[in-house]
Amino acid sequence: MPDDSLFGKEKDFIFLKSRFYNDDKGVYGLFYILFEPATKNYEKMDIMATHFKTYINNVIPEGNWEACDWSILEDIINAAKFKGEFNDLITKDMQHAIVKILNSAEIEYITSMIIKKEIDELRKMFNDIFRKTLGESSVHFDFTFENVTSKDIENKIKMKEEAISLEKKEMDEKEAQYNKVKQQLPENSAIIDVSFVLSPVSGITMDELKTGQKIMVRIDLKSTKGKYFASLLEVEKEGVCKPIPATITKITKSPHDEIFFLVKIQEGIFGRIIETEPVKVRLFDPSKDKDLQKTVSMDKSGQNSSSDSTLDKQIESESNLLLYIIISTGIILLIIIIYLYMFSN
Repeated sequence: MPDDSLFGKEKDFIFLKSRFYNDDKGVYGLFYILFEPATKNYEKMDIMATHFKTYINNVIPEGNWEACDWSILEDIINAAKFKGEFNDLITKDMQHAIVKILNSAEIEYITSMIIKKEIDELRKMFNDIFRKTLGESSVHFDFTFENVTSKDIENKIKMKEEAISLEKKEMDEKEAQYNKVKQQLPENSAIIDVSFVLSPVSGITMDELKTGQKIMVRIDLKSTKGKYFASLLEVEKEGVCKPIPATITKITKSPHDEIFFLVKIQEGIFGRIIETEPVKVRLFDPSKDKDLQKTVSMDKSGQNSSSDSTLDKQIESESNLLLYIIISTGIILLIIIIYLYMFSN
């Protein structure tokens, strides 16, 4: 059984790390198990199985596998689960099968194989374990071992906690900066995320940009808000935003070397860009970009400038539609179940 006192007295551990795949079943995955050789026990394990072959070919290709330490492997597994890029049923079945044998008398034999790095024996054993989930089809395993101490693990965890804390601080700073800028804009103005249109050859370097200059940007279509304003300005076509002109109104630099640009697209519509790379930006060219200068009539009374209010109504409408679809689907499924029950009797 796992020992909860991981950070007591200094201990030596071995991480067994594995990539595995079965092309016939279209199953690819990663797992690790932390063993304590002195007690012939295991401390923790995690696994994820997916149908995304990219986790074997791209995320951790064979050439990078040896250099992949346990902390990176742990992060990749956690990220895959967070994004939903894993098969829940297969993952649970495999985890249950591994934990079952780790909690049995076989643990001493397994630990001995880990210490001796008997890869062929490990492949045979895990093939037998996974066969209950994947059937008779053989699974390919790439194993690697990593010796660590409890101090090493503790240091990695602290580093992650510090990184998360720093990331949260940066996000809070960006939010505070956003709110500060928002307060300085005209009432009912909206700020949306946009990006530079790049021009590596003829563009102007980012550090040469000045307030008042007109540049070309694209609206970020990842958010509902971005899609709404792209539709409002009629600049979205087949999921791609056309370049649009915008005037730089504010440039500020954060303590983390991020440069914040506020640009004005229309009356009441502003865009924000946060950039760290020294990119070259495409300037607005009246002779070439005349057709791209789309204007929207903005009612000073606030009907069109109250864009956030209109957006809220759109989101509410979308939510109501989704709720209607869910309820309708539930009723249909209930009717089918009742019908099948009556038919079976």
